[in-house]
Amino acid sequence: VIYGSEDSRRGTLISRLKAWTPNMMVKSAKEGVVDKLEYYSRMGNEHDQTIYAKMSIATGEIKGKGAGRSTNRYLAEADKDMAYAFLIEEYGLIGGVIVLFAFLLIFYRSMVIFQKCGAAFPGLLVLGIGTVIVLQAFMHMLVSVSLFPLTGQQLPIISKGGTSLMLTLSMLGVLMGVSARAEQEEAERANKIAGGK
Repeated sequence: VIYGSEDSRRGTLISRLKAWTPNMMVKSAKEGVVDKLEYYSRMGNEHDQTIYAKMSIATGEIKGKGAGRSTNRYLAEADKDMAYAFLIEEYGLIGGVIVLFAFLLIFYRSMVIFQKCGAAFPGLLVLGIGTVIVLQAFMHMLVSVSLFPLTGQQLPIISKGGTSLMLTLSMLGVLMGVSARAEQEEAERANKIAGGK
């Protein structure tokens, strides 16, 4: 099979869909039901990353192991593609929920800024920025907990990566700039109303 050909792409898609099962057991034609980790490690499949992510999340439990105390060293790209699973292993379910609510807070604030904007363009810009950041974060989280196939999306602000971090911080800077401008316009309108009385 030539790399980049139609057959290799189809094979990649099929292997990704096969690896995307919600439990740790897989059905083998020759052996019946076997442990997924063992099966895919024998097959040389590229998706043991999702299995190790599940193991990281499972060992994190409620409180986690603590910063720097993760023991699942087989998780490839733990600082990029699987940052949420790694975060849950070290900080537990509590840390995972805090990160989830932080991104929901960013989306909520973008909606509040959208409502304060007097013009359509800055309001839609803010709403778009909030949506992009939160959708990327949610897609990363869904991949980490094996509810979505591997995409390679990074967790905004948290994952290692210079370009992603720079772009996310630029978008947050635009969001804060529009927020400051909207508050300034709102204060000017309030002053005009107070001065008119």
